[in-house]
Amino acid sequence: MKKKKQFLKEQYINPNIVFSTPLGDYIHRNNINKRLNAVKKGTDYEYITVHFLRHANATLLIMNDVDIKVVSSHLGHNDIQTTANIYADVLKSKEHQIAQLIEFNLEDDQ
Repeated sequence: MKKKKQFLKEQYINPNIVFSTPLGDYIHRNNINKRLNAVKKGTDYEYITVHFLRHANATLLIMNDVDIKVVSSHLGHNDIQTTANIYADVLKSKEHQIAQLIEFNLEDDQ
């Protein structure tokens, strides 16, 4: 068993891949969708897709004040503008939160 584990460890291609084959290589996205569809079948979560999870992940990162540059890189976007355009509604919501925070602090000082 130890030899098998050591062999697999040495052959592992990329430990940073979220969905991977047993050897750490990329899984084709159709296979990911097939597995996800099998898991969610007959549940209240049939609307969830890989794209939905990606978008939800990015939204949560932005809402938790992760820098837009970091989110953009995490998503593999070529530039920050792409991320900013896609998540403009989330960024606008953050601006609204900032405005409320400033207003609250100004009222508190008086």
